[in-house]
Amino acid sequence: MVKKLLVALFLSLLVVGCGNQTSSDNDFFDNYKNTLIGDNSSVGAIIDSLHWESELTSFSLETNAQPYGLNLYFNGVEQPQTMIENAAYLFTLIGNLDYVVYDTSDALLQIFRQDLETQLNTSFEPITQRSVLEDILNQHDLVDIYNNLPKG
Repeated sequence: MVKKLLVALFLSLLVVGCGNQTSSDNDFFDNYKNTLIGDNSSVGAIIDSLHWESELTSFSLETNAQPYGLNLYFNGVEQPQTMIENAAYLFTLIGNLDYVVYDTSDALLQIFRQDLETQLNTSFEPITQRSVLEDILNQHDLVDIYNNLPKG
């Protein structure tokens, strides 16, 4: 009897916990969707929310003239899949972001919104939920997309 009660309690907490995470993810998207590249604190919050393999040492915004960009500086190496995934999140949430530059200890990579949208066969602008973006990303080989992006 006690064992069944503990199992029921555990399952209830699991369901409640998962529900809160989804709500939190959607709240994050609601709060930061349509952020503009000039909003330094919101851009910083978005960057801080993403997963990185190495230490992100700083970032800078290119806002003087179009195209608008974001430079990310790392003390270490970032995996191609992570760079593509995080660029997709940045483009989805920052409405006027045209490109992202990854400056890592082993590479310098510039990803343009239009190129990534073409590779993913989607537009980031209408995406309003994390789960929708994750579904799009999960349908593609992100390393293959990385390898097919124009290199400068």
